[in-house]
Amino acid sequence: MVESLKEMYFTESEIEKYTIRKGDLLVCEGGDIGRAAIWTFDYDMRIQNHIHKLRAYYPIETKLYYYTFYYYKLIGKISGNGIGIQGLSSNALHNLIVPLPPIQEQTRITAAVNKCFLTADIIDENEKILQTDIEELKFKILELAIQGKLVPQDENDEPASVLLERIRDERKTKLGKKYVESYIYKGDDNCYYEKVGSTVKNITDQIPFSIPQNWSFVRLKELAKVVSGVSYDKRDICNDGIRIIRGGNISNLSIVLLPDDVFLPQKYCDNEKEVKTEDIVIVASTGSKIAIGRPAFADKSFPQTQIGAFLRIVRPYVPNVYQYLKCLFASNYYREHISDLVHGNTINNIKTEYLDEFIIPFPPIREQKEIANKVKILMDILKDGD
Repeated sequence: MVESLKEMYFTESEIEKYTIRKGDLLVCEGGDIGRAAIWTFDYDMRIQNHIHKLRAYYPIETKLYYYTFYYYKLIGKISGNGIGIQGLSSNALHNLIVPLPPIQEQTRITAAVNKCFLTADIIDENEKILQTDIEELKFKILELAIQGKLVPQDENDEPASVLLERIRDERKTKLGKKYVESYIYKGDDNCYYEKVGSTVKNITDQIPFSIPQNWSFVRLKELAKVVSGVSYDKRDICNDGIRIIRGGNISNLSIVLLPDDVFLPQKYCDNEKEVKTEDIVIVASTGSKIAIGRPAFADKSFPQTQIGAFLRIVRPYVPNVYQYLKCLFASNYYREHISDLVHGNTINNIKTEYLDEFIIPFPPIREQKEIANKVKILMDILKDGD
């Protein structure tokens, strides 16, 4: 048996030709033509002659050219179907025209493409999630968002507690003696406490889940004002004037104006009850257990339009928190809060205190923006695939 073995001798240059090192780009010559990969291991390896090794003469973003081959395969520039290149020989590979941006732009492009793929990976990473329907996927995304698991944490972010302290100072200045200081904090014993005036209470049993270190929990009443709707005499209903929106106007997280909307004369005008940009409108009283608490988001103002008595407006005290609050009020966490509190035999009612006392997981302001942006990207992807 030993006598039947054959030996082949290779020169140093031949060995070098078929040796790959960390960072080399590998491209298939045949089979799955143009399929590429980057050798990321710290040790050298030998390759057979149907794999091309690409090593740049000077530093480049190798992953950009990995993506380039990926793209060329998608558009058929490299293929085995007779339309593109059949059998990616060395000559054919050398004759390929590829873009060569400045190195700084290569880095930016690669980072942007990486981000797109990471976004897709968030959806793909859990096989069980993939087997659920679109609505469950949306709720899972929102759950990750409000728990600080959707975007990376940045220890350089200003902690949410600093912003909340500024909000308290502004409200104290505005309200004077009427303002009662209230905030939630985590003690050295890892329990959560709430200080209201001079009273401190352990509320650990009310905390829904863990959050990142630079986040805070806060009651909704510290972030937003809850506005009640207008009651009216049905004899005052007219054909023009102030439009009154009701539960039927709240649909798919939006405010929808309807042909049968009620109008009232100007004597009912109340600027506080008018729907303004960045208001969150809530169905607060209804016979439907499904519709109770249903939110809608006012991405624009609705002049001469007020909420009726069965609705509530949640109006943030400060700018820049609205987009994150949209994520929160669209989540199952909010739905479950309302479901746990609402009682009634035929009519379900949300008292103002149910909203005021709602505990909000609150991120730093920069992260709020990143969360809102990431949620929008993912929701758009799911919408396209719906």
